[in-house]
Amino acid sequence: MNKIFLHAMFMMCLLASSAKTNAQEHRLYDFVVPRDGSFREALKAANNRKDTTERYRIFVMQGKYKIPTEGTTTGGDGKEYGDPRSYLKAPKTSIIGEYRDNTVLTNTTPPATWNNGFGPSCPLEGIGKGDVLIIESQSHSTYLQDITMKSGMGDHTGRNIVLQDRSDFTIAKNICIWGYQDTYVSNNQQGRFYFDGGIIRGRTDYICGKGDVYYKGVTFQQCEKGGYLAVSSVPRKYGYVMQYCYIKSETPDVTYYLGRPWGKGTPTVIWLNTKVDASPITKDNRGYNGWADMSGGYPKQFAEFNTMLTSGETLSLEGRRTQWTDKEGNTHENKPTLNAFEASHYTMENVLDGWNPTADAEQMPAPKNLRIHKNLLSWDNQKGALLYAICKNGKVLDFTTASTYKLKGAKKGDVWGVRAANQMGGLGNPAIAVAPNEDLVQWDTIFIDGPKGKLHCVLIRPDKHNVTSADGRYPAAVYCHGFSGTLRGNLNERIGENLAAAGIASIRFDFNGHGESEGRFQDMTVSSEIADAKTVVNWLKAQPWCNGNVAIAGVSQGGVVAGMTAGEMGSEIKCAALMCPAAVLRDDAIRGNTMGKNYNPLNIEGDYVLLSRDRRLGKAFIEEAFALDIFGTTQKFQGPMIICHGTGDTTAPYTYGQGYHYLMPNRSRLYLIPSANHSFSNERMNVAQLVSDFFIEHLK
Repeated sequence: MNKIFLHAMFMMCLLASSAKTNAQEHRLYDFVVPRDGSFREALKAANNRKDTTERYRIFVMQGKYKIPTEGTTTGGDGKEYGDPRSYLKAPKTSIIGEYRDNTVLTNTTPPATWNNGFGPSCPLEGIGKGDVLIIESQSHSTYLQDITMKSGMGDHTGRNIVLQDRSDFTIAKNICIWGYQDTYVSNNQQGRFYFDGGIIRGRTDYICGKGDVYYKGVTFQQCEKGGYLAVSSVPRKYGYVMQYCYIKSETPDVTYYLGRPWGKGTPTVIWLNTKVDASPITKDNRGYNGWADMSGGYPKQFAEFNTMLTSGETLSLEGRRTQWTDKEGNTHENKPTLNAFEASHYTMENVLDGWNPTADAEQMPAPKNLRIHKNLLSWDNQKGALLYAICKNGKVLDFTTASTYKLKGAKKGDVWGVRAANQMGGLGNPAIAVAPNEDLVQWDTIFIDGPKGKLHCVLIRPDKHNVTSADGRYPAAVYCHGFSGTLRGNLNERIGENLAAAGIASIRFDFNGHGESEGRFQDMTVSSEIADAKTVVNWLKAQPWCNGNVAIAGVSQGGVVAGMTAGEMGSEIKCAALMCPAAVLRDDAIRGNTMGKNYNPLNIEGDYVLLSRDRRLGKAFIEEAFALDIFGTTQKFQGPMIICHGTGDTTAPYTYGQGYHYLMPNRSRLYLIPSANHSFSNERMNVAQLVSDFFIEHLK
């Protein structure tokens, strides 16, 4: 009775506390355009969500999207027009395109029917009047990647802003913003903004505004003659800093100035290690060399370091402009060149005041070991991947958080790809596989001599194409089914297929007295099933193709058996997986209720309890269950273990899964599957993936 009392107290403690679990790293996009609606509807969903502490990710499938107007606004000519502006009003939002050049958003603007004093212009020209996207001040931590945004206004029709950013901590990764004048406006003096690669196109003042912006590897596509590039206004501290950027001439006759000052004594623009198709304008008829005037303003500093032509020739910076004269006739000095030591001060860390956006912008590599077999696409799971995009013949078809995908309508010769997303949602380069005309998995039905008769087994072995070891040998895994179950089931089959695709064999079997194995169900005990499992493990290790690394997995009572087998076999088992482990079986026996059948555990009449017409639970099973040291035996296993349990499991409550993890916190991973029942309901494939990935991680 003391043992029963102590065990009950232990379980009560588990119910009162929750062991730490591994955070789920996988999540699908929150909104996919156009599958879930339009781009405007995606922004509304992001803006109106209740929880803005979690990132909201929008994915835009490739295509050319004309954003319709919404509401009305007054133009410079006093007339009413459809409002072309779109607004992002919530923080932590990602907008991801499928491919930059093939995913294009353009707003809808009226024609150039208004003369603004500079010729025919769009009546909605001007900052904040006809912008494609405005990121509001509260929308910090925005992430943009692989998308093109274009103004609906044409060239020479006024200030056609594409992106106006009033926020802070914005990352723009490989985007294209295509305009003519004031293409990009940084509109927060305290803002920090980061551009990584991509294209910004324009002629006049096409990057302009406040705050500190660090441009890394950006292509500035300069169009036409006599243009002005960088027009910084009031910085946070550093203004605009360009590192390893490229000023590309859209046509051979392009001429331009590096920038001009929008303000008095505050504008700061620094060009470092810049590559140019053509030198900026030097010694024009006004005496300007590289930099121009703007409304009597003058810079805090306009400077360069190591500017060179695309041919590799270093440009001479002698004669770059050193003075500006304001409207009052006062002269202001400028130091236009930097030495290597001075240039080294303009690091990303300094410019962005300690903020390092590179980790968020880092792309996931192409998934490894992409294979196709039996219409199943599989690949190695990647740590840190948010999700995977499934591509067919170059286009994104679907998304999954697993590392396998069932192909539908696959034909020989189809080119399939998988792209992994980083935690911001940005997709990396694809891994490519061509649908083969061969099956890369070997299935065999075999019988093994067990302690109480022959054990019916299904062995899945990888084809030689999936085996990468020099000696041709590979690891293996054993799967144990649950109480009164059999080796059949899509959970264990999927685990076997996943492992085979990764070059790992697996064997699932019917315990004695189950399925097609010999023996009587009435003679089954946990100890007899442990003996069966040991027999199968030892058979695997004796095969010439097995390299000796063997894992064991089990579901329900099979999870109990797998854990205790691992504990008893010790280092003979490389790793283990317990899925909804039914350690409750001991408490059920003590209570006198197994699978809903009541009995007196202290006074069983005869040799068995009749569970159903053809299921007799042996007295030996119940008597043994009283004394089973389930947790203690499993705890002896010193290898890595994964535990998956549904929080909606009423057969074996998830607190038992927590119990395993509580006893082995440093060598086990616990995944609690929200609302999943004892059979994992709709989460079976996800559980199969978790187990498969864990085994691949520790067996390969």
